[in-house]
Amino acid sequence: MERAHALPTGSRQVRRRGTECDVWYAEFGVLVELDGLRGHTGEGAFRDLRRDNRATTDGLATLRYGWRHVVGRPCEVAAQVAENLTRRGWAGVATCCARCSLAA
Repeated sequence: MERAHALPTGSRQVRRRGTECDVWYAEFGVLVELDGLRGHTGEGAFRDLRRDNRATTDGLATLRYGWRHVVGRPCEVAAQVAENLTRRGWAGVATCCARCSLAA
């Protein structure tokens, strides 16, 4: 998704304040969490809430997506990531991939 839409490459599986985040755009203060069903129910859901609240307290933005979003609507996800990165100082420009229109 990043490469297809000319987004910067985020760091993967980064340990931060005792938890692991899926994608971290450290320069721009944006976290992207990718949720599957496993590990995100019961106590796992509350772990994620605590992590997200801690990130917000630290001034970071957290975007959270499920498997269906990333697989079924990757261009929409890319547009949201790009918008958040831009609001936080990214000077790049997202591009459309072969199958999308980010302007839509």
